[in-house]
Amino acid sequence: MTQNEYKWGRDSRGDPIFIKEKNRTELVPCEIGRLGINNEDDDYLGISTDFLCPKRINYEIQGVFSGELSKFIQISVKECSQKQLDLKYNKTKKCMNESEIIRVAGHLKLYLVF
Repeated sequence: MTQNEYKWGRDSRGDPIFIKEKNRTELVPCEIGRLGINNEDDDYLGISTDFLCPKRINYEIQGVFSGELSKFIQISVKECSQKQLDLKYNKTKKCMNESEIIRVAGHLKLYLVF
């Protein structure tokens, strides 16, 4: 999940260029208190056990791509990276092989709760 900002600028020759900035958002397990859940009894969707929430919750949405400045949120689901997994989990987890990743991706569902 990233907060993206796209704006028009000029290169060293004065020609217009599109400047892209992506700021990655850390995802953490959702806690009771987020999304209007006050106690575990209210958590019928399993948000505190099965969902990840952005650590930072203040996002800016602005403009259009053709305008001088646009800001938006991007959510991406990507294949497993062993290098990233090793960093995050201290080499205790292993990515599946490519055919298994492709098989599972065909069944992927992404739920967004606001």
